Amino acid sequence: MTDDKNATKGRYLVVVDPAVHLETVSAELLTMGLTIDSRLDAIRTLVVAGDVEIAATAAKIRGVKSIEREGTVRTQQ
Repeated sequence: MTDDKNATKGRYLVVVDPAVHLETVSAELLTMGLTIDSRLDAIRTLVVAGDVEIAATAAKIRGVKSIEREGTVRTQQ
């Protein structure tokens, strides 16, 4: 049985454009209400947690190349 409260929450992988500082994107994500669970500096990726609607909005932040729910893997072009 799925708890409705948790159904709107998730963890996401945020790939950051090399032209933008990870700290800049991290600060913006925190301001939006997401939490930073970890940083994968070598691959310019942040692991964040929060509401699915906020995560969808975060995809439009300058410097975010992609944001995918944890567990989903896609190739980048």
